[in-house]
Amino acid sequence: MSSLSTLLALALAALSLFALYHPAQSIPKLQRYESKAEKAAKWSNIAEKKLQDTRYTVGAALTLVSVFSSLQYLLYGARGFSIYAVLWAGAMCFAEVRVSEYVRRFWAKEVKVPMMDDYNDAISDMMAATQQSQVLAAGWGAMATVKLFGY
Repeated sequence: MSSLSTLLALALAALSLFALYHPAQSIPKLQRYESKAEKAAKWSNIAEKKLQDTRYTVGAALTLVSVFSSLQYLLYGARGFSIYAVLWAGAMCFAEVRVSEYVRRFWAKEVKVPMMDDYNDAISDMMAATQQSQVLAAGWGAMATVKLFGY
């Protein structure tokens, strides 16, 4: 693997690890309100859907896949052009864009509520996670380009 691919894979691994921070921070904050949300979900289909969507968006961060994929590029990256490397990096770019948009659409609609500081912080954490996912998408796009040209 060329030094350019190696540096890019290292950067992606570091960014992916850093991107895990915000979703990991939001989980305990949201869990403080989960029992109330579950009670509301028993009585309301809307509340049940919102609870499910909240869980999916926090879990959809995709950064764990990005961490393992970037480490795979570091450890087993093919020298020069590899169709597998190009396609996988392209798929990761596409997935990061889609997940970022999915998570952003959900959390952008959430309204910060007075006296629910942890919930409000979780909203901010998840919006930050979407920005980091967009950076990862750009990184994976760069990796696909680098691998396409055999570096």
